[in-house]
Amino acid sequence: MKLSDYKGEDALELLADVLEPAMEIIGDKQISEAAKKNESRGALVKMVIKNHKKSILEIMAYIGGEDPASYNPDILTLTGDLLELFNDEAFMQLFQSQGQKSSDLLSGPATEATQAKEK
Repeated sequence: MKLSDYKGEDALELLADVLEPAMEIIGDKQISEAAKKNESRGALVKMVIKNHKKSILEIMAYIGGEDPASYNPDILTLTGDLLELFNDEAFMQLFQSQGQKSSDLLSGPATEATQAKEK
């Protein structure tokens, strides 16, 4: 299943389950910097897998409707699940938008706030 396959209350339940592991990945400064630099999808995927194995396994378990405590896929299942996860545009947008959102929010120089003087 993909993130986008979940709707309504099921989507909220899944969001509650994957929020913590997803935030761990999104909060990774190395991944955030790579996203800002528009690194390739492959580079981001490799970085996420290398740095956040437990979080990825937890997310995949929840998406697949399995218990993360007992989710222990073999290499073939793992490969298929990883391909599905990282080909899911909704999942990848978490990282691509992170780089865009963390850029400077101001479009111009800062200005001083002043108050009118009473006459």
